[in-house]
Formats: sequence, C-alpha cells, structure tokens
Amino acid sequence: MNHMSVLRRIPLFLILLGLAAEEPAPWWYIATGNAAAPPVPLSPAAVLLATDDRTLILLSLSGTPLRTTTLPARPHTLLASPPHGPLYLLLRPHTLLALTPAGTPLWTLALHPPHPPAVLPSGTLYALTAPRTLARITPTGRTLWRRTLPADPVLPPVATAGGPLYLALPDTLIALTPGGRTLFRIPLEASPLALVPTPRTGPLLLTARSLTQFDPTGTPLWTRPLTPGAAPALRTAPGHIAVITQDSTIHRFDADGTPLGRHTLRTPIAPSLTALAADGTLLLATRDGRILALAPDHTLTDLTPAPPIPYRGTPLHLLLTEQGRILLTTSDWLLYALPTPLRPSPLWAHERGPAAGTASLTRGPAIPPWWEDDPRYRTLRRLATSSDVEDNLRALSLIERLLEGDRTLETLDYLIPLLQELALGGMGDPRTTCTHSPVRARAYLLLARTGDPAALPRILSGLSYETLPEPVEALLAAVAAFPLDPDGTLTDRLETLLHRLPRTTLTAVLDEFVGALSRIVEYNRGREGVEKAMRLAHQLATGPYPAAVRRAALDILTHQEKEAP
Repeated sequence: MNHMSVLRRIPLFLILLGLAAEEPAPWWYIATGNAAAPPVPLSPAAVLLATDDRTLILLSLSGTPLRTTTLPARPHTLLASPPHGPLYLLLRPHTLLALTPAGTPLWTLALHPPHPPAVLPSGTLYALTAPRTLARITPTGRTLWRRTLPADPVLPPVATAGGPLYLALPDTLIALTPGGRTLFRIPLEASPLALVPTPRTGPLLLTARSLTQFDPTGTPLWTRPLTPGAAPALRTAPGHIAVITQDSTIHRFDADGTPLGRHTLRTPIAPSLTALAADGTLLLATRDGRILALAPDHTLTDLTPAPPIPYRGTPLHLLLTEQGRILLTTSDWLLYALPTPLRPSPLWAHERGPAAGTASLTRGPAIPPWWEDDPRYRTLRRLATSSDVEDNLRALSLIERLLEGDRTLETLDYLIPLLQELALGGMGDPRTTCTHSPVRARAYLLLARTGDPAALPRILSGLSYETLPEPVEALLAAVAAFPLDPDGTLTDRLETLLHRLPRTTLTAVLDEFVGALSRIVEYNRGREGVEKAMRLAHQLATGPYPAAVRRAALDILTHQEKEAP
C-alpha cells in the first residue's frame, strides 16, 4: 500500500488535527489541473481545490497534496464547507454533491440554476431546487421545508448562523426566518447588484442606484447614492466597505456609511478578483496579471510575486484567508499561497496622479538586498564560499538551525542562494569538482527541506551532473520532496541519470531511485509527467536490475493500472 492510498483512508479530521501544529511555509505554489472555482480554506491547516479534470485536491498549508478524490463530473463551484460536516460541490450540469470528509459521495440534489446555495456553519443549506422554490436542507440531505417565492432571485441567497436568510428578487428584498417565515419584504427602486450579510446588523445591499445598510428588521440605517455600473463587486470587513466597478474605480465607506474616498486606478482591474483585508487594505488583481494592495491611507503597493517565486499566468481566482494569506490560481494551472501584508517593495513607489482620486505606480531605483548588511548573512556567506570543507559544514549547520526556527520569506531569500552555492561543492565548477561530496549531499537535502520551488532549478541541475553516491542519494530524496512533474521534465532527468550513472553508484541508490519515481507517479496522475514515469518504471521492471528493484517497479505499474479510471 503506498503513501497516497494510506492517506485516502485517513479521516479528514485526523489529517487536519495533525496539520494544526504545522508551521506555515512563507509561500508556495503547486501545479494543478485547471482550477474550476476558487480554492476553499478547509481549516487554518488545509486548502481544498477542485479542478476541471474532475479532481478534488486536499493540500496542506505548505502546499503538499494530502489526498485526491476523483469526482463523478466536472466541478463548477466548491462551496465553503462546515468544520465537521460534509463537503459540498456544485457539479456540471446543475447538481449539488455532498461528500464525506473521506471523499465518499453521500447524496446529490438537482438545483435550479444559476445560483449556488447558502451554506451555514452547521452544514444546513438554503437552496433553489425548482423555479421560484426555496428549500432548507439538512447535512444528511433531508428537506426541512420548501417555500414558493414570488419570483426567482437575481442573486445567490445569503444567510448567517442562527440569523435570517436574505433573498434579492428583481424588485424586492426578502428576509426569512430559519423556520421559513417571512420576516420582512422591502420593495426596491433599482435592480439589486450585490447582497452581503454584515455582523450584528442586517443585509448590505448594492443596487444600480445606491448602497444601503439595513438593520435586522429591514429598516434602512443609511443610504448612499451610487451608480456602480454593470457587474460590480461589494467587499466588506469589520468597519470597512468597498465597492469596485468595471472602470477600475474603488468607492470606500466606513461601517456608518461615511464616504472615505474614491480611487480610480489607471490599470484595468477585474472587480471579481478583489478581497478586503481586516485592516481595510484592498487586494486586487489587474488584467495584466499584477497583484496590488490599496491601503486605507491611499498607499498602493505591488505584491506581484517576484523571484524567487516563479510567477506565471494571469490570475483566475483570488482569495484572502482568515490567517492573512492570499490564495491565487492562474491561467497556467498554478495555485499560489502568498503571505500578506508583505513588506512594501523598494522597487515601487506610490504616485498620486494629477486628477483627484487617481493612483499609479512608478518604478524606483534598484536597492541592494537588505540582508547584505545582516551580520548573520555575512558570516554564512564567508563560511559557504570558503575552500575549507569544515567551514562549509559549519555553514550548513547554521542554515539548518535557521530553517528550523526562522522560515520567513526574507530568510529564504538569502538561504536558498547560499545552499545552491554549497550544492556546487563550494564555489567550484560542478562539471569538474568532485570534492566535498558530503557538503553537496547535505546542501541538496536542505534545499528540499526549504519546501521552496526556487530550489528546483538547482535540484534539476544536480541531476544532470552528479555521479557520486552520496549527493545522488540526496538528490533523489529532494525529488521525493518535489514530486510534481506536470510536463515530465523531472522524469526526463531521472531517465538520463539512470543511463549515465556508474554501475557502483546506481547500485547504491536504486532503492531511492524507485522511491522517487513512485512519488512522481502518485502526485502526477492524469498529466503528461506520469506517462513518462510509467515508461521509466517499465524499464526498471524489465531491465537487468536486482529482483527487489524489478518487483518495486512492477508494483508502481500495477497500482497505476488499478488507479486509472
């Protein structure tokens, strides 16, 4: 039984319990299928992602795939799931699927398009099950009551735990009690565009003409005239309200409706790709792929991932978690987890434009990395670049200690380049330097322990030139730590390694070689990389290798055939 098979049998709450104490990686990214919907934080320790290839992926907060589930149909939306209840997905066509935490289907429900149901923390649903029909459904799939509505809602229903359910009809705002009784009915003068429940008050409603805050009885607390245009976004945080329009204008209000300013960005933004942080900072994605943060004091900061983060594609979904982390999917089938707020980059400065309320970005002069003046860095740099192997080993011990106690983004910024230099055998040429083999081996292992994709280029490079057993064994352990191989590049390097290594080295690392190949197969099902890995496993199963290696390779082939749909 392999690693992923075991994980599939572990209850979800046990996985989350084991992850609760895990230290979050400063940032990570992972290649996935095309994200069908925004990722959903399942807990402070895990994230769920549904992809277009009918896969549901559970990821740790460090980006490690913990479990995958094959869905019966393409997912449309992954709904926020209750802590101890079922997982809810909208499938295409309009079907709601409830799953156990282990991924077993529980029940399905046909829905009336196009709006998703409202999910309460208890797992109870308010769903549109037929034209003009609303139902309250328990986590077991039992219908508690149905209500016939005057018309189909134009926005998704919204609800709060123990509070009313709010429905926006074409010309009416309706509130229902949890028992289905009408609490209030308010005629609307303009088409509703967005509806949000707010803590300790009633609904916040944005229409084509105004923004209005109601109390729980339906009495308007305040109204502000506003013409947001088509498809705006309404974002709220305690004490902060933001309305984002298609023309890249942001209208800000406090909780009492007092206008806090209007800002028009020169860069086109997508209103749906926005999030409002607890401190009032608005995170937004531009149509050219940048991630910006607009603070309440009008400061505009560029948070677009930069080296060592290999940022590719344009944003598809942007989400801000309660723990202050950006979850971002891109058109290149990548999922990123980024910390926020990040330190403002010294390469960008905020400039107020000539027109009132506009903002733009101006690139400033390059500034040397801050860590060059850090005594820790200078000491590590001296030891890492020394020709004395004892100095190199001392540098590795210090780096290992830093990785255990300080894994911030800024620390990794300078540790990874030092580890890359140590992986070269001091400052020597990797193609001619064969000394300090233990130094290189330990550097490769520590590169893998960073959990940082920026280490991958050095690991791939090492697979191209290393021939001594100790560093090759460490490289294979690093491959096991970075098994994602969507295009087969990693498998190509392993195949080259298999045919190039001296017989004595290959014999010493064959077990680790098969283990790394097994991890690649486990984590890349359905992608080109796994097809190459299966061909390589076939070579091992039928080639002139020890019987134990042939059996292990045959196990990889047999298990993959069983897992194939």
